[in-house]
Amino acid sequence: MATALYTRTEFARLFDRCGLEYDERGSLAKDALVHQTLRRAQTKADKADARARKGLLTFVRIILEQKYDPASSWSGRISKNQLAEIREALFADGYDLRVSVTENLMPGESSPVSAQILPTDAITVPLGDEITSLEAKLSEEGYTVAATHYRQAVSNLTDHQYEAANSQLRSMLEELVIRVAVDHTGYRDSGKASQGGLAITHMLGNGLPDKDLGNALKGIWDLSHTRGSHPGKSDADEARIRMCLLTSVARLLLNHFS
Repeated sequence: MATALYTRTEFARLFDRCGLEYDERGSLAKDALVHQTLRRAQTKADKADARARKGLLTFVRIILEQKYDPASSWSGRISKNQLAEIREALFADGYDLRVSVTENLMPGESSPVSAQILPTDAITVPLGDEITSLEAKLSEEGYTVAATHYRQAVSNLTDHQYEAANSQLRSMLEELVIRVAVDHTGYRDSGKASQGGLAITHMLGNGLPDKDLGNALKGIWDLSHTRGSHPGKSDADEARIRMCLLTSVARLLLNHFS
């Protein structure tokens, strides 16, 4: 969206303001320069570069404050529908976008739009770290099928395929509870589908405290069977919440029987 809203010179000032590194000396066209700059920052942010992450979020915030106009249909402004797309994309990355519009500006106020981008997850327990930790734990314990489902769920969430992410998370949890029940509580795997509930019930009477982890596992197991692979049944915020919940209960289960 941004490439249609600014000139090349304006982008140079915007990147400077956001602290994003760019090279305007080359012969790249405006669109290519913008994409190159943002992709470079994205790569750094994915590697836990806090400055790059902050720069990207600042980039989004400034553009919204400068270009969002809910009452305008002019192509040089961001529309309500485009704002909804941006909000959904940020939700998928773990951020909650809040935008307010002031009808009557006070003296000294330069923009009627104010934007905030807030993390949806506890800052002390970043979801990214939990994902890495759980995937490693599953592999270490030999639960490779569950690890594969989990990896696919993360990939689907990153690609904004929310229902597919929910479905893979459900498959991960079912595979995990069956294998843990077999390995630690004497459960017999019948080889049939849909054994997750039976495995959890068996564990509740064989080493899984029902008033602690057991009740949490039962509740999240029931939750995992709604809003699965059917399009239109889930959105980014809900899918990310499910990712947090299933990631946490899977780690608790593994830690309990370790």
